[in-house]
Formats: sequence, C-alpha cells, structure tokens
Amino acid sequence: MAKSFEVTSANIKSRIDSVSFNSSTGQVTVKVSLWEPRMKPLKLVLAQYLLPGGSWTDCTLNSSGLQKNTNIYTPGRWKQYSLMWDAFEDVDLTSYNGVQVKVRFQDNGGTNDTEQVSSSFNMDLSPMVVTIVDPITFGKDTTPEVIFEVPSALSPCNMHFQIVISQNSDLSNPVQTIDSSVDQTGWEFQIDGVYKPMLSPGCPDISALDPGAKCKHTLQSALTAGTYYFEIKPISVSKKSTISALDLTPEQMTGYTVNY
Repeated sequence: MAKSFEVTSANIKSRIDSVSFNSSTGQVTVKVSLWEPRMKPLKLVLAQYLLPGGSWTDCTLNSSGLQKNTNIYTPGRWKQYSLMWDAFEDVDLTSYNGVQVKVRFQDNGGTNDTEQVSSSFNMDLSPMVVTIVDPITFGKDTTPEVIFEVPSALSPCNMHFQIVISQNSDLSNPVQTIDSSVDQTGWEFQIDGVYKPMLSPGCPDISALDPGAKCKHTLQSALTAGTYYFEIKPISVSKKSTISALDLTPEQMTGYTVNY
C-alpha cells in the first residue's frame, strides 16, 4: 500500500496546544508541540503577545521555559514543551480580555515554520488588595499602628500604600483614607530589622528588603472608640513579580494593629 508524505519548506512542524494564566504569579504558560523528523536542532525565533487594540510585541520569557535562539532537540516525533511569558514584566497591572500569543520556530537550515497564534484568553494583573475580614476593636489607644507585610508578589521600583478605615464591613463611607503617596507622615518601612521613615519615593523594591519585611503606619488622626474594618491596598505599583518566595498567599497576608 502506498504511503503519503508531505513536502514543506521547513523541516519542522509546530502547534500551540494550550495557554494558561496564573493570577498569583502573573505568568502565562504556553504549551507547544514540536516535531523535527530528522532529529536535528530547532529554535524558537519569535514569541510575541497581542493586547486588544495593540500591536504584536515581544514577550519577556521566564528562564524556566523555552528560550529564543536556543537549540531544542525533539525525538523525531511530536513532543510537548512549555514557554513561559512573564506578563507582569511587559504590561500594566490591570485586567485584559482577549489577549493572544504568537510563536514561530526555525529548523537548523534557517527555514521558519508557519507562525502559530493562540486563541484569545483573559488575564487579570490587578494589584492585590489585602482586606481584613474580621473587624478590629480599638480600645484605649485611638491612634494605633497598622502593620502589614510588604507584599513580595509586587515588584515595583518603589511602592506606596493606601489604608481605608470604615465602620462598615463593605468599607463604604470610610472615616479615614490614608495614602502614603500623598503624605509620608507616620509611615515607616522595615529594613535590616529596623523601621525607617518612608520618603516620597515610597517603600523600596522588595530586593532591598528582608523577606517578610513589614510596613507600618501610625494613625495621625484619632479614632473614636469602636469597631472598624480596614483595607490595605498597594498603589503606584508598576510590576508584579512571582510569589514563589512568599510564605503566605495573598489571601492569607493580613495586616494587624498593635498598641491597643
């Protein structure tokens, strides 16, 4: 019986199998299958993303996946590989609908396979918000210190924080909204185990802080005795980094009050 064969310009074939987004790390994993019948090396020569209304732009690839222009060896049959796009490095921290990625591979003779474009997917890179679910009862000290862990899942050059305090659990009608980017009075960050005043640039990049470093704000306006809810929100944040070094998940990373 006769057998079929196919003649193509490239000696390789590639396809995108799946695209998945990790909301905690801001990383997009693209699984691709590759085939080189001659068992010769091939290379990833293009990895790009497309935002709605934008243009194709090069991806910043994580070193744990496929890299551009690095030899890849397949076993002479289809084999799946992963490339990982660190989306938090390339785009603003917000929510996106209808994102696509595109890849292209090249055989060892320098001939490109057809570009492979993924189906559209959504990704939410919004900065995390630390909300304290349980109410805090302030006692005799009506100007407490609010202390929270600097979120290592966020990696800006500098970051500021906002604290919202309300007697309503939905934080409606707040009694105080404190923004460190507006006024640094009472704000401190921890470095080498010591609290230092926060200046106008904000809390330094997490690479300059110890793991688990804290940020502290001492209320400048007194509260009346009572029960309050509060929320801590990072602001002025431009990038979101991996959460692998963080002991707690964002949901577990709570703030707390002292001196009451």
